[in-house]
Amino acid sequence: MRRKRRVTLTLPEEFLNLCESDLQTPEKILRGFIADLCGLISWHSSPRADGYSSNGSDERAMAQAYYDRVGYGHWAMSIRKNQKRENLLKSPGSQAANLNCRSRQNILTPDKWI
Repeated sequence: MRRKRRVTLTLPEEFLNLCESDLQTPEKILRGFIADLCGLISWHSSPRADGYSSNGSDERAMAQAYYDRVGYGHWAMSIRKNQKRENLLKSPGSQAANLNCRSRQNILTPDKWI
């Protein structure tokens, strides 16, 4: 089953004016960009029931290039890498090694050398 999520946005006047001047609805513009970014392809003979349809292969590539350039995917990749590192540090072997190093530090403190 596909997840559906309704989002309510307050659109800036500039975007509404642009849509109006190009005789387009904000919904059509946003649905088109989302479809291009996600590669939602439908054919005229069988349009998607939800109204999402890519505008073409070049548009899909440009939407992805925009998304990548802004860095949205980069942030997620950084977060996942950090989570992976944290999980590796929490592994039983790492914890045991960590404890072993700490106990050595306690034994070899300068005040105990004398």
